[in-house]
Formats: sequence, C-alpha cells, structure tokens
Amino acid sequence: MFTGMIDGFNMELHVLRHRLHIASMQKKDLDLFSHSLIKLTLLHQHTSCKFFSFTETCDDFSVIIDEHGFSELPSRTELMVQPTIWLVLNAIPSPTDADGNAGLTKTTKSLIMLLADQKISIYSLSTYQTDFVLVREEDYDRVVWCLQPHFAVFWEQEDGEMIPVALEGIQHTSPLTPTEPKSPRPIVHYFQSPDNHFLVTSLQPELLSHISIALLQLMFYSDRFPPGSVCTGTEEYWRMIKIGNLPLGFDESGIAAQISEPLAEDNIPMYYISTFLNDHTLVSELDIDHALSILKSKQGHNVTELS
Repeated sequence: MFTGMIDGFNMELHVLRHRLHIASMQKKDLDLFSHSLIKLTLLHQHTSCKFFSFTETCDDFSVIIDEHGFSELPSRTELMVQPTIWLVLNAIPSPTDADGNAGLTKTTKSLIMLLADQKISIYSLSTYQTDFVLVREEDYDRVVWCLQPHFAVFWEQEDGEMIPVALEGIQHTSPLTPTEPKSPRPIVHYFQSPDNHFLVTSLQPELLSHISIALLQLMFYSDRFPPGSVCTGTEEYWRMIKIGNLPLGFDESGIAAQISEPLAEDNIPMYYISTFLNDHTLVSELDIDHALSILKSKQGHNVTELS
C-alpha cells in the first residue's frame, strides 16, 4: 500500500466508481429536459443514477451526471456534451483539515496543486460536505503516478469496498514534469465578483420531499424564487468570484490552482465550482475584499479583472 504525508499526516485518495458526463443546456431549452431533471432530482430512488449535479449560472445550466443518469436525458442537439468520460477523486480530509473552516480542505488543495504541476486538467466541484476533483479517464494512469508518492490511492469497488491501487497495473508512458523549484502561478484569466450573495447548505436525500416545491421553483423558475423559501440554519453569506469572461474549455490545466493557491496561503476558506463554461470560487462575504486584493496581485501582466 502506498502512503503519503502532509504536515506529518497520512493522506488517502479515493477514486470513486462513477464514470461521469459533463453537459450544458441553454436556459431557453430547459423545458426540453424538465421531465428528466425532475425525475433525477426528486425521484432519484427510481433511477440507477448515483451522481448528479445541476448548476445554474447566468449563462447556462451545467449538468454533471453518471452514465446511468445520462441515459435518462433526451438525446437532443440542444444538450451540449463534453465528449470525455470523467473519473471522480475524493481526497479524504486529514487531521490538518480539522480547523472548522468550510469549503475546500487543505488535503484537496494539495491534490489540486499536484495535478496542476503536472499539467493535468481537472474539473473541481465543492459541496457542503465533500470536495470532488474530476479527471479525464484517459489521464487516470498519469494521475495515479503523480499522486501516489503523496497519497495512499484506493479504487472503489461495486460493493463500495476500497482496495489499494497497485502501480503494477498502471501504464506510464511519459515522465512526470519536475516540480522543483516551484514556479509561480500567475492568474491568466479575467475574473470578476458579481453582487450576488450565496448561502451554502445541505439536505439528506430522504428529506427532499419536504422542500420539493421550493426546489422546483429554484431549478426552473429561479427568477421568481421567493426569498426565505429554504431555511439553511446559517446566516453566513458567500460571494462569488467568476473566472473567465469567455468559455474556458476543458483542455487547459492549472486554473483552479491559480485561484485557490494564493487564497489558501492566506487561510481564506473557499468553495470551488467548475461549470461547463467557467469556473467559480465562493469566499465568505467578510473575506471578499481581501480575496480580490490577493488575486489582483497575482494577475499576469496582460490580464485585468472585469468591472
């Protein structure tokens, strides 16, 4: 078994068994997929789907979904699908993460930096309780070679059991990029912070029926969603930093690291949410001015933030 350390603690990395598709639909086309989306959201127990994410932005609706759930969606040209299959990495929090901060754990941040150093493209998705880092299935061998000196890597079986990944079964055809001395990561994309305020919360699946009407309003009629319809039990507001004023694509690496590394060095809690078109970071409203100041100082000479 492989072991890794961070600040003296072992780190575990779980490769989950999901094989995911990433897709997008324009807002005007949402009604074409509403039946399937309602089934996947509120009647998930009647499907075989085990991983489903639905994110609304001002530009589109982004969907991350496993192969079983993807088969529930209509096959239409209005659904833009990234052609690659993605695997899910879940870095198990180490004792160094037990600091009470919300958002990306230190362990996940270290994972993002290591993959960025090797120019491996990722898709990051923070939730209330867990951070997921998606990598292309075709990059799996490189990912394991990159991370095994730092993590104990496990593969999830169909029954949920985690078994160690053996390097003997991993094909490695290209050498890893030397990472010492560490090079700086200038921010190469535009970013901006809209005035929106966000609340971050969580709900057990069996309780979805209690807020089904509010959830449907939020998903399909967000412009008419009444304030206070969902009680979060918290009054901590978060502000968004949107990265990229044009679609970022899926081939570029290091975008999440460029944003999360300087904020992590200043101990600013954050969530990181990739969508089909752009990336987004959430930071506490109390930290937004400081976070923007830090990011501005890291911008490349040819980039200025949007107003």
